[in-house]
Amino acid sequence: MKRRDSGSILLLALVTVAMASLLAVGASAVLRAAISEVGHRRKAAASRLAAIECMEAFAKDVLAIDTNGIDHVGEKWRRAYPEDAENDAPVLAPEFPETDAAPCIDEESRIPLNADCEKALAHLVAARTGRPKAVAEAMAAEIASLRPFQRREFIMRAPLLTQEDYAAIAPFVTAAPSEAVNVNTASRPVLEALFSAAGEFGSGAAASLARKILDFRSAGGHFTSLDAAAVDSAVGGINQSEAEVLLSVSSFLCIESRHFSAAVGPVLFTYDRKAATFPRLAY
Repeated sequence: MKRRDSGSILLLALVTVAMASLLAVGASAVLRAAISEVGHRRKAAASRLAAIECMEAFAKDVLAIDTNGIDHVGEKWRRAYPEDAENDAPVLAPEFPETDAAPCIDEESRIPLNADCEKALAHLVAARTGRPKAVAEAMAAEIASLRPFQRREFIMRAPLLTQEDYAAIAPFVTAAPSEAVNVNTASRPVLEALFSAAGEFGSGAAASLARKILDFRSAGGHFTSLDAAAVDSAVGGINQSEAEVLLSVSSFLCIESRHFSAAVGPVLFTYDRKAATFPRLAY
């Protein structure tokens, strides 16, 4: 009986030791994981802090000092870029695709989703997706009904808009609080969509005016005035139809940009140069 009791006690002791060992191993693993997590968080926090400091310096040193009242593709903000502090290489987040690979994105070069731009958006949708006029107009109306937008990708809530449609128009629209399009930085699809909104679908005047503006810019020129006579002189002449298109959208055009977006390491930001604030900051 005593031998049986002794054996039971020994077995219980062995089981207790084994359980204690397992618990110790488990606790050690949890502790190592916790230490590793803290290390990762500290590294991520340090990276974010460095990126934010770089971003603020960029806004102060590059954008804030540009006060000549005109923005175009040859200026410093297009050449300078807040570099990733860790690998010293420019990083542009997928959320900010840019057709001409500009390092800092001028949000006024895009059609503002939060402004009254439904007609221009319909033309953009039709041109970029190949959708029929009626469908493109319905899609634009759906998008307009969902305003305001905090993020560009929120237009995907429009039932008619597919992922392919979004990919086709995303590089040419912005959710920044913009109210105008910069004629000195806007791309051909944006200019054609905006000019086409002044007339009928397929307007030849819209395409020809956009082409003349882009040719002028490609030759190194930029507009210092949106007066019809100044534009006419700069591009080498515009016809009556083109002049009427320009007049119709003149209140929606500008030559100075206000909102700029970029990615610095893990930080995405939009800077409002006029207010000297960051209406958008994400990491």
